[in-house]
Parts: sequence; structure tokens; C-alpha cells
Amino acid sequence: MTSADEQTRAAHRKAFFNRCAPQWMYMCYRGTDGAIAPAQDAAIRSLLACIPLAKSDVVLDVGCGSGVLVPYLLERLGTAGGVVELDCAEAMIAENRRLHDDTRLRFVAADLMAAPLPMQPFDVVLCFSCFPHFDDKPAALAVLHSLLRPGGHLAIAHTLSCAELNDHHWQKDAAVRHDHMLPPAELGSLLCDAGFTVHTAEDRPGWYLALAERSASATSPLR
Repeated sequence: MTSADEQTRAAHRKAFFNRCAPQWMYMCYRGTDGAIAPAQDAAIRSLLACIPLAKSDVVLDVGCGSGVLVPYLLERLGTAGGVVELDCAEAMIAENRRLHDDTRLRFVAADLMAAPLPMQPFDVVLCFSCFPHFDDKPAALAVLHSLLRPGGHLAIAHTLSCAELNDHHWQKDAAVRHDHMLPPAELGSLLCDAGFTVHTAEDRPGWYLALAERSASATSPLR
């Protein structure tokens, strides 16, 4: 059960992201010319290149914000594929809708833990730049596991290292100051406990990627 403190943190966090939504792309990804900054573009492409993604896959983009991943995902999917953009901040979803118009997209403004998502399991679930914002990380991983088909992949990714990300949040608004990323070994252990097999867990400057697969028996090279 969610504690009163967690509910308060969640409310403050949601308010922070709603306030930032109109400028989020410029705050985090775009340069002064309005395009994705070259370093961010290269990092995102490198991260997504590590993720198995078929033309017909249906992808859940958790904590999607205003949709920085949308163009990259759509260029890899065919007409039978699709992306569900999920974020708890309504203003982020509104901005995402404004920026992206494609019949392969569906937008959901809801918390992951109680989101009205399709019953059909997803082929790929992405948590890009959002996993630190889950207060109860084991519970979040359990939900993510339930949303994937057997053999489906979960990617938890950032264009910062664990240490860089935690320092970045500490210097931000108080609403996200204590939202910490886990070191790869700790995250790998939680992923295995949730029923995943961990394929990749990398943490280096400018890069964090944990790639795991839903399977009947979960093992990790980190243990």
C-alpha cells in the first residue's frame, strides 16, 4: 500500500512535470535551433539500437514525457507496429499529442500502477529517463513484468550514468531531488526477483542501460 509520504511525493513530482511540460524538450533534449541536440540524438540512437525491435512490435513508452523517443520508435516500426505513450503528467501527454500525429500512436495520461492499458501484452517496454521516479521500484518492476509477453524485452535507459543522474536530480527541483537511480548490480537483482532474465547492465559516463527479458526462469550475470 502506498504510504502518505509516497502519495505526497508523487503529487509534488506530478506537479513539477506538469509545470515543465511546455519547455521539457528544450530543457532536456533540443538545442537553440529547435532540433534534438547532436549529442542527445547520437546517445538515443545508440541506446535504442541495443533493443530488439521488430517492425510489427507494440511498444509501451513509460514516463514518455513530451515524446522524445517517438520519432525514433516510429522510424523503426512498420504499419502493423504501434507505440503507447504513457505518462502520469497530463500536460506532458498534451504536449506529446501536440508534437506527434501518427495513427500508430496512442496516448495515456495515468500512473503506471493503475494505467488503463490494453490487455494484449507488449513486445517491448521502455523506461527511458523515468525509472528513478518510481518510489516503490520492486512494485513497478512487477507491473512492467505483467505487461510484457513471454520473451518480451524491458529496457531501462538513460543518457547519463547512475552517478551523473543522481547528481542531476539532486540539483533539480525538490520534487525530484531524492529520485535516485540504482547501481546496475542492485537493479539487476530486483529484475531477477521480478521474473526477468538480465541480458545487459551497463553504467558509464553518458550511458545507463539495463536490458532484460521476461522469461520463466530469470538469471543475471550480475549475481
